[in-house]
Amino acid sequence: GDKDAPAAFSYCGGRDSNSGEHNVKYDDVFLFGHHLNEPKYKIVRDFYKYLAQDKSKPYYEDVTFSILSPDKIPDPKKFNAKRSTLVIFEDLYSDPPAIQKKIIPFFTRGRHENISSIYVAQKFHKIPIDIRENATHIVLFNGGGSIRKLADIISPYTDVDPRKASKIIDGYLRQKEFIVIDLNKPRSKSFSLRWDTPLDLEKEIEGLKDNKHSA
Repeated sequence: GDKDAPAAFSYCGGRDSNSGEHNVKYDDVFLFGHHLNEPKYKIVRDFYKYLAQDKSKPYYEDVTFSILSPDKIPDPKKFNAKRSTLVIFEDLYSDPPAIQKKIIPFFTRGRHENISSIYVAQKFHKIPIDIRENATHIVLFNGGGSIRKLADIISPYTDVDPRKASKIIDGYLRQKEFIVIDLNKPRSKSFSLRWDTPLDLEKEIEGLKDNKHSA
């Protein structure tokens, strides 16, 4: 990974808290990547198979999990819009332009096909601009990088001093937390710690000042 910047993913889709009685939010999950035999993916695939194998069981769900190489990326229109679909593009930012061209429609029009998409990258600025501009959320993880590069990433999404804010965010990332930027919210309320804890950057920066004065 790039030691100078946090890893990130861009997400395009909704987060509906009223997911009913289901264990899994999406009917179908597709993962496109290069390292398809990693143990973590086998665990997820086995879990989905377990849920879908016996209709008589109370936990049964009609769900699927598929792992495919990037050359198998289809057009979003090929998916069944009656089923909710999550598509994950895992570390494909260094793949050739032809692959990026296949991915971009998932972010520009995938929502019309009932598709939510996630683009995972070790280098935020390598994420194609069309994907960043159509994302609904940006998630930052993996701390320990450059404050300057982190400030460059967050500056378009906040009105506070990005360098001071980046120090706050870097502190959380170093603690193995992740930061969510919700691009649907007002800039003053767009940052959160994980998905559920609002992060008031202005207040946290003031807290840093107070700590300096009391030290």
